[in-house]
Amino acid sequence: MSLRIPTVQNIRRKASVVFASVALIVLFPLSASASTTSWSTPTDISSTGGSSYEPQVATDPNGNTTVVWYRYNGSNFLVQSASKTLGGAWSAVSTLSAAGADAWEPKITTDAAGNVTAIWYRNDTIQTAYKPAGGSWSAVTDLTVGPTSNTHSASVTADPNGNLAAIWIQDGKTQVAIKPWGGSWGAATELSLPGSNASGPQIMSDSLGNFTAMWSRNQIIQSTTLTVGGSWETISDVSAAGANAILPTLTKDANGNIYAAWVRGSTVQTASKSAGGTWSSPTDISTPLANASEPKIVSDPLGNLSALWASIISGKYVVYSASKTVNGSWTSPSALSDSSQNGTTKGQLKSDTTGKVTAVWSRSNGTHYIIQTSSKLANGSWGPAVDLSVVGGNAAEPQLGIDGRGNVYLTWTRNNGSNTIVQANNSSSSYAVSFSANGGSGSESTTTYSTVGPALTLPSGSSLIRSGYNFTGWNTSADGTGTNYSSGANLTPTSDLSLFAQWESVATPTPAAELADTGTNGLGVLFSSLALAMIGTALILLRRAL
Repeated sequence: MSLRIPTVQNIRRKASVVFASVALIVLFPLSASASTTSWSTPTDISSTGGSSYEPQVATDPNGNTTVVWYRYNGSNFLVQSASKTLGGAWSAVSTLSAAGADAWEPKITTDAAGNVTAIWYRNDTIQTAYKPAGGSWSAVTDLTVGPTSNTHSASVTADPNGNLAAIWIQDGKTQVAIKPWGGSWGAATELSLPGSNASGPQIMSDSLGNFTAMWSRNQIIQSTTLTVGGSWETISDVSAAGANAILPTLTKDANGNIYAAWVRGSTVQTASKSAGGTWSSPTDISTPLANASEPKIVSDPLGNLSALWASIISGKYVVYSASKTVNGSWTSPSALSDSSQNGTTKGQLKSDTTGKVTAVWSRSNGTHYIIQTSSKLANGSWGPAVDLSVVGGNAAEPQLGIDGRGNVYLTWTRNNGSNTIVQANNSSSSYAVSFSANGGSGSESTTTYSTVGPALTLPSGSSLIRSGYNFTGWNTSADGTGTNYSSGANLTPTSDLSLFAQWESVATPTPAAELADTGTNGLGVLFSSLALAMIGTALILLRRAL
């Protein structure tokens, strides 16, 4: 089996799919700040008449979002799905698993081109389905064959080139299967060693296409990596012996580095490895006596890290976070949820392309559990928590995805008094884009750009005039030392933006009066010059002859 590796053709293909043949320029400021950010009203996306659980969300760079969950139909639990495009409405529900047996624990991933893959287990069989960008769900594929038992904890991930890797537990052992781009799923490979049960399998592709798998076995976090074009490396112990290490989670940056977090004893630990490297020594980031659980870790494109977990404080779960710059150390933990109310252990954490990190969790308001969120800019501080779910029914199991414009897509479950329903909402931001004539006359109106609307097309500058100059485009600096953009370019800003007209001096033609010579309109000057040139040439030839 051969995995797809980056080629010029692959890059061109993905670019044409992702950007739909429209040149989009995404502006990434050093610190994005929205002039207006709002959240949509939560929408019910699962069917009524039966309870739904464990929603999972996947969002591609263009804002296409898909959610999967499982729902009881009166006879069985079925895996179902709904999706939406950027700024669009949620689709009708699609049922992915077949009736006749229970299907559980769906997970989902999307590649950069918007192709979606879901995975779950049904009747002790690992199953997947595939939905191409803009298309419909495929038929179900079984990844396990023959009689199996105790099959669970499946998840799936995609590398930058569309190759897929699935991981699960079968009979206490970690199993993995690979699907190359455009190909079929290969046979499963057993990763963990026999003799002790494995749990909590995770898998992640780095930015280079290497797959790293991680799990807990015999109270130790273990890992191995499948390199591009290679085979699975020897298993390495990432945590130390002596205490129970469980619940690993993985993230990556844009430079090929992989980061992990887990709980050892009652403390959250982290470690990292570079592409082709080995795991670093673990670092404690939570307070040892606070009984931490369910850690999450995320990296921004530069490698700045944020972690999230829940700790028991005075008998209540409180959501905590810590962060680390690329060359710095982990900060002391800070509480995100109200420590006077009980939170949950199922918080989630993700970063957008500018380094802005968003967290979401569920906590009690004294009567019901509600969904809350908070965010922080790159290397900034967390903002105040925002309530998202409607009061009056318990809301839990939050998940989030983020698109290339920084829009956040959330899903959770909420009891409506009769059933547990999957709900979803998303954030959107509005940015002001202003245009300066920069020495010219005329004006272009300030435009408000919405992150859930179409890309902003820059004006042509036809309304601007400057005597002796031609308009050449726009720049983020008045003196032209910033970033240039041509008129008509499509932009997706991530902050308020000021653009300045750029001008090029028009060469002034020599006046006819200066060419006039004794009434001959310059002919005398022309012939005189020719005569002098001929005389000079003749003298040179004569000298050479002598």
